[in-house]
Amino acid sequence: MGIGTDLDWQHNGEIELRLANKFQKVTFNAGQANDSKSSDLTVKVQIFADGKEIDTVNVPFNDAHAFDVDVANVNALKITLTPLDRMQLMPSMGLHTTGVIFNVKAE
Repeated sequence: MGIGTDLDWQHNGEIELRLANKFQKVTFNAGQANDSKSSDLTVKVQIFADGKEIDTVNVPFNDAHAFDVDVANVNALKITLTPLDRMQLMPSMGLHTTGVIFNVKAE
């Protein structure tokens, strides 16, 4: 099971997990939904631990990236999804995709 959000030239996606410093790692997969309206876009996944960027990965259509994040002593873990075109810029109006995060597990 997972969650998805529409991404376009005006909208990025963001989820924040409040971990309360009680976990050691968070694992999840990120990518694009198979029924996304555009297969030409890439989704930039950025991970922030208590406001500090700790990882960034660009995920193309028809691919998923597995993340294994060390969250020892982390209160807030933020994951942002940003659509990018082939030039690594925000897509033009009319192009959009659905970013997804799935198989989320906190240990």
